[in-house]
Amino acid sequence: MYAVKIKCLGALAFVPPGEVLQAYEELANSPFFQQNACLHPLLDYFERTWVGQMNIRTGVRGSPLFRVPLWNAREATLNGEHRSTNSLEGWHRQFYGRVGATHPNIWTYIKDLKDEQILVNLKIENFLRGRPPPKKDVNMRRLMIV
Repeated sequence: MYAVKIKCLGALAFVPPGEVLQAYEELANSPFFQQNACLHPLLDYFERTWVGQMNIRTGVRGSPLFRVPLWNAREATLNGEHRSTNSLEGWHRQFYGRVGATHPNIWTYIKDLKDEQILVNLKIENFLRGRPPPKKDVNMRRLMIV
């Protein structure tokens, strides 16, 4: 039950953006969070970073580090869109592995970008011909169309 209550903070990403602040305040003022003083630093962090910290003197909530539209995933979820950048991070990892150097010189980098463009063109060509995408462990260079 303890973990479920804490996960409710993360679930705010799926609340309509206009209702996030109200939902956060309900959570923060709930008996669970009020009775568990050890969680107050977590609430302070969450407030500063994601919803904006309340100014005690003015009663006005400041701007958070990350505004709600930036991290709210409700619409993306409802539209079946990606909610993370995992695919982009996967591409970066794969490209970094192909380059094989942390700081390649400009000519090596340009050559690797050109090679990447060739592979992307091959993937597009195969897609347009109706061929299924290759399995993840298959080397694209073996699929070059002659």
